Amino acid sequence: MTTSMAGGRNRPDPTHLTDRQQFSQALTELRERSGLTIRDVASSTGIPPATVGDYFAGRSLPPTRMRWVLDEILRQCGITDQAAVDDWQCTLSRLRRRSAADVDEPYRGLAPFESRHARHFHGRDSIIRELLARSRDPIQVLAESSGAGLSSLLRAGVLAGARRHDRWLPIGLAPGRNPCRELADQLCATLGLPTDPVDHAVHARPDLLPDLVRRALPTAHTRLVLVVDHHDDSVAFQRAINILGSHPVAGLVCGARSAGSGAVVRLPPMTADELHAVITGPALDVGVRMTTEVVDLIMRDLADRPVELALLSQLLLRLWRSRTRSGIGTAQYRASGGLPGVAARLS
Repeated sequence: MTTSMAGGRNRPDPTHLTDRQQFSQALTELRERSGLTIRDVASSTGIPPATVGDYFAGRSLPPTRMRWVLDEILRQCGITDQAAVDDWQCTLSRLRRRSAADVDEPYRGLAPFESRHARHFHGRDSIIRELLARSRDPIQVLAESSGAGLSSLLRAGVLAGARRHDRWLPIGLAPGRNPCRELADQLCATLGLPTDPVDHAVHARPDLLPDLVRRALPTAHTRLVLVVDHHDDSVAFQRAINILGSHPVAGLVCGARSAGSGAVVRLPPMTADELHAVITGPALDVGVRMTTEVVDLIMRDLADRPVELALLSQLLLRLWRSRTRSGIGTAQYRASGGLPGVAARLS
């Protein structure tokens, strides 16, 4: 992330942020540099902890009609220069406009599907069902390559699926520079737990976590489900999530680059039917027709090269943005250059 100098320190430059996740990551970096927890920010600003947690996790953006919300968060994180605050506010307005314009954009390009995009996430139904069914024990989900769509599977598939379960209370984690702090903040924001005992348990006494969680769950039948996008190498973080995930109060599904503790599920290659759903499903969701000829051409492209879902998604986004009233046809496909053309432009 591009940074700028402010007060003698490198800080995120909001003018270079392009989406909600980058915005939340930049806010989180500011908060961590200030040594604050989510509950600290909530207490100082008067904003409910769950709402503040959503801003830092990227589940929502602060409202632009209540400018004071972002102003107060920034002030607590050490941003007081008015020009810098204005940059953040301008970026927030830009991202909210873009978010509103992209509500019905069913393809994600190089960005992962988030849980809010679950409606348009296709092709992984069987593995999602398997992971949710097995989440009573710690699971490591391994992908063969970085372009296999693991983040999308975890966020738009597993996390969104867990949120539809009446008795599950899911938490999505994308460990950054301080994964233990993120875990503690999310537990506090989601369960309303006090900061100090949770911080102590996460960092030093993870064996205390299951009891803390059990006493905070809304009913005796509710289970916490941790969905971790990319397993972090921090020993303390691994211990904390594995202890939680091994206890009846919680489940755990982790994305990983190498096998750790817990059962290992390898993300299988997509079948032809699953790829067909990835290609056609999102357009059909919003009533746009993709011709059989275009689908055949894309499937031919896929047969000629290893399947990289990020590359395919970028092609589909290009086709979507060049659609006509009659839908997506061969003219749009030829103009895109197909998968080879998209790959060449990205190289």
